[in-house]
Order: sequence, then structure tokens, then C-alpha cells
Amino acid sequence: MLLLLTGMTRKIIRKIALLSIRETYISLRNIWGLLVHPYRTLRVIRVEKDLSQIFLLFVTPFTTGMVVISLLFLLKLIFKPIGLIGQALNLSLILLVTCYLLLVAYLVYWLIYYLRVRGRAKNVS
Repeated sequence: MLLLLTGMTRKIIRKIALLSIRETYISLRNIWGLLVHPYRTLRVIRVEKDLSQIFLLFVTPFTTGMVVISLLFLLKLIFKPIGLIGQALNLSLILLVTCYLLLVAYLVYWLIYYLRVRGRAKNVS
């Protein structure tokens, strides 16, 4: 298959692969930064004006969490609380919603904190 690809196609595939590796590295670095030093990470993301990272760090967890919670809720409605499967679904739904709400609260807290400090810095200057 690769032998049939033209030189231009190989270059495009190579650039896509390198871009994917770069974005994955930056995303993992920013996620680690949000865990270790969230204020500094938010400041770096703002200074770099990297909209893809803002999207990956704030929009993706919300949408993924909502899809998974909706799927579990749908499974709960389909299976009803019958036996062990129903209890497992109820427990997993409760745990997932709790973890999701904690994640949302954490991200919102640091976002508000960052915006407040940034607003104070603009008023001082």
C-alpha cells in the first residue's frame, strides 16, 4: 500500500503524523500542568494563544463526560435496576457523575481564579 503512494501523499501523511505527535505532547503537558500548577498553565496557554489547546483542555472533557453519562443513563433505562447489572450501572453512574462534577468544578475554579487575577493585574497597570 505504501509503495503505491506518491511522494506528495507521503509528505502529507508525514506532516499529519508529526502534527498529531506534537499536539498530543502539548495536550499531555498542559493536562499535567493543570494538575501541578494550574495558574501558570492557564497563563501559558493564553500567552501562546493556542485555540486548539483551549478547546482540547476545556471543551473535550465536558463533551466526553456528557456523552458517557448519557450512555450510562440510557443503559440504566434499558436494563432497569435488575440484579447485579442494574446495581453496577447505578454505582458506575453515581461515581462517574461525581468525578465529572469534580473535574468541572476544578476547571471552572481555576479559570475564574485566573480571570480574576488577570483582571486585577490589568487594573494595576
